[in-house]
Amino acid sequence: METTYTDNIPPKTSSSTCLVDKTLYSVHAELKQYGLTLTDKMKEGLRSLATAMASMADGTLPPQVHLASLDPGLGKTTMTKHFLQHLLRSPNYQDVSVLVCVSRLGEVEKLYNELDVDPQQVAVLVGKDAVEVASLSDVAPSEARILITTQQMIKHRCRGGRFRDAMAFHYRGQPRQVLIWDEAFLPGEEIAVSHGHLGGLVSAAMSCRCEALAEAIQGLQNSLGDTQSGKLLRVPDMAELGGRQAWSALNLIAKQDSAYSEDVRSVAGAIMSFAGGRVRVRAQGQVKTMLDYRDTIPNDLAPMVVLDASGRCRHTYRLMEKHRGCLVRLKEVCKDYGNLTINLWKRGGGRHSFERDEAKEMVRSVAQAVLGRSEEEWLIIHHKDRSKPTFREELAEFLSEDVMRRVHLIHWGDHHGTNAFAHVSNVILAGTYFLPEATYESRYRMAAGFSEEDRVPLAARRALERGEAADAILQALCRGCVRGVGPDGRCKPCNAYIIASQRSGIPKLLPDLFPGCQLRSWKPLPNKLKGNVKKVIDYLDEVLWRDGDLLEFIPYKQLMQAVGIANRTNFRKTVTYKAEFQEAIAERGLEEAEAVIGGKKHKGLQWIVSAFPPDPDAETAYTPD
Repeated sequence: METTYTDNIPPKTSSSTCLVDKTLYSVHAELKQYGLTLTDKMKEGLRSLATAMASMADGTLPPQVHLASLDPGLGKTTMTKHFLQHLLRSPNYQDVSVLVCVSRLGEVEKLYNELDVDPQQVAVLVGKDAVEVASLSDVAPSEARILITTQQMIKHRCRGGRFRDAMAFHYRGQPRQVLIWDEAFLPGEEIAVSHGHLGGLVSAAMSCRCEALAEAIQGLQNSLGDTQSGKLLRVPDMAELGGRQAWSALNLIAKQDSAYSEDVRSVAGAIMSFAGGRVRVRAQGQVKTMLDYRDTIPNDLAPMVVLDASGRCRHTYRLMEKHRGCLVRLKEVCKDYGNLTINLWKRGGGRHSFERDEAKEMVRSVAQAVLGRSEEEWLIIHHKDRSKPTFREELAEFLSEDVMRRVHLIHWGDHHGTNAFAHVSNVILAGTYFLPEATYESRYRMAAGFSEEDRVPLAARRALERGEAADAILQALCRGCVRGVGPDGRCKPCNAYIIASQRSGIPKLLPDLFPGCQLRSWKPLPNKLKGNVKKVIDYLDEVLWRDGDLLEFIPYKQLMQAVGIANRTNFRKTVTYKAEFQEAIAERGLEEAEAVIGGKKHKGLQWIVSAFPPDPDAETAYTPD
């Protein structure tokens, strides 16, 4: 059961009421300058957020994570800026200090420059390598009422300890009362170590002349290979890994400034975390991986307000709310997307779909869409380039230099935060963004606070996958003009193009993700299907739409009965042997397979099991310091 803010609203004081009213007045005035007329729901959502912030300043907000989910363009950043300005000017809060945690260094600089306050009241705390950002302020963090830092600094300085003991974030020797976390929040980080990762650690251990550690890791590597997917694997404790010498070697390897690669450093840190415990094993194709997670956010960081536009769609928040009990929701605000038209091509949009497209049909189709409005600007979000030719170079084969000058390109992984393209009304998601399968399970366990003994049902994991996909799509599309809001409370007119298979679950979630949007079929390639192939694929699409989330295997017998084909030989000749059938199932993320049902072997279709290792350019499952 979801808990809303109205169930936990703290008592108001005259001071907090005055602070809330002043903040809302100036926020409404600025948003009105942008041409935005606030609806009643928008006003309620902003007041809920302002009240939570003021209650933190009063010390009356319950010690939980308070999630504010306002769609992009509805003023959560504007609210933060105005609240901080009024807080510093109020004579009733002269002893109250603030910590703002942002996701990127660029956001530190942006917020610092936008705040209209005495510069001596604002400091920044970033890593030693961020020299330019650190130079924004020469005020000591302990002497500034507002401290802006990165989320990674919180994880780094507080790991394994309490927030109140992290002196770096204190104001004049005391923990700060108001904590604001901008964008996505997770209580920890996933750890995933594959068979290949362990091999890299063996070489590193040998270079440290720690043969006992190398032998122990080789033994763990063999045990991982012998362990069935879904089973638990015991990791040797530190004594079995080689004792003090092994501990010293792992620490040396894991150091951020060590000579080893980031992957090897990460695995060394993961083994120290795993040692003596049990981990869940998962296989993706031929790749076996050990899964775990660790909490990196101290419990006493709460109360805290989290500002995440994707709060209404990410399943991770529901898990934290239900299982950890650490999260409550402020009033959500979702805008009307009646001016958004989404053209959907139901075809696999993952990285490997593009890599297998030797005929470049997908890039050609993207170019075809651009040529339909060649005089206008376009924003295209694509998979990160890993080799030549780049996506830009391939696209340029089909578009003139003049048209390419109006095309903006950013890659997945870099699709958050920037408003540089908020004027662009044509957006293409050239493929969709997926994490390694092992990461989804680890993320589920982490969000729910599950132990390695707790099982994660397939349907539950897929709900989390859909939530992460929804987050990526919402954030990506809202880099364009759809993030804006017109005087009528609707998003600004925008044409979007999305490539996503039925298997991904994305086609189903779009109407709820963008309420009021116009969803259209995008078929850039001619439909070649006819006869029995068309009948089978039409039926298959109905099944996938209705039950695709739960299906693991679809026997050919079921397809034959559905379309009235009794003879297996005829089914093979008129359906499965046809090239257009093989292309159609591949587009839907399916492949031919065999399965035992009721003691008998059946041929049919299953979801494609990737023969590729996890995408190294996807969000990593383990983030080193």
